Amino acid sequence: MRIIVAADKSFREMAKFAIKKVEEFGYIPLIYDLGGLGIGKKFEVTRAEIAEKMQGIMLTPFKPRLIADALKGTGGHIIWIDTDAFIIKPIVLTDDFDVGVMMRRQSERGRSSFPDITGYLNAGVIFFKGTEKAREFVREWEKKTLELGSDQHALNELVREVTDLTEYDKIFVRGGVRIKVFRCDEYNYYYLEEGVSDEARILHFKGGRRSYYDKYRQEYL
Repeated sequence: MRIIVAADKSFREMAKFAIKKVEEFGYIPLIYDLGGLGIGKKFEVTRAEIAEKMQGIMLTPFKPRLIADALKGTGGHIIWIDTDAFIIKPIVLTDDFDVGVMMRRQSERGRSSFPDITGYLNAGVIFFKGTEKAREFVREWEKKTLELGSDQHALNELVREVTDLTEYDKIFVRGGVRIKVFRCDEYNYYYLEEGVSDEARILHFKGGRRSYYDKYRQEYL
């Protein structure tokens, strides 16, 4: 299993800790240097791509392009994890899907100002199998991201073509691509104001949850 860690120099310390946790669990880090990180494969992004926001939402439109690079000529599982996230328990995956997406709690939909972007899927963690169908999906995702300007918005649009995202742990097929819906509660846990649940495997310190990072970094050293 390979885990993508991509960062620029402003996220260097978070990237170093994310890599430490990847290696601690016996996985292989695929490190991408987005500018000044000093380690990994250099990957060119524009300042707008790495800093673009809409109403405080980080858009990261470079993400599909980078993942397409990571998927070149490789089998096995490839996992994207945002740099402000880290692993706390083993990742347990099967081979019955090409793309795995993380579904938020349904209660979040009514509270979101931008439900198409932040009401359904969170793109901070995404699973891929090194199949041609996964690569095909990423190519479509990249095109949709260029159209919409947001990787997360594009991911939501593509997946919602085949499911209304009301069911977890199900597989939906879109153009031959097997898309499995996982729960954020397990693989992209950011409900940190509630503490850390026993089922959480990856913690994500997105947005306002960044204030919890130092506390849990110390706990999971």
